[in-house]
Amino acid sequence: MGHYRGRQVHALNYAYTVYGVRYSSAPLSRNDWAYPKTWDDMLALCAAARRKGVAGWTYAGKYPYYPAFSLLPFIGRIGGARVLRDLDNLEAEAWRHPAVTAAFEAYVELGAKG
Repeated sequence: MGHYRGRQVHALNYAYTVYGVRYSSAPLSRNDWAYPKTWDDMLALCAAARRKGVAGWTYAGKYPYYPAFSLLPFIGRIGGARVLRDLDNLEAEAWRHPAVTAAFEAYVELGAKG
């Protein structure tokens, strides 16, 4: 990785945190709902939950930075690892990739539907 005081320095890069979207299976089984397999299925499930007074997705209202933790993996899920590498490396126009647009549009739709 480099040198310090004339000696070679090595580093072990590692991840120490995992972010993701968590769900509870209890409301699914209690309401005879199936775990969604597609985004449209998830939106339909959220609508069904809302009719019962249950929030499909929740985040803290005061510091709502948590959605960003699932947004980047969602972009990668849509567009693949390459788009994530391009974003990480600040490649020109990376933020205009169709996967980025699709992910942001999906989150806007999710928010618009309550």
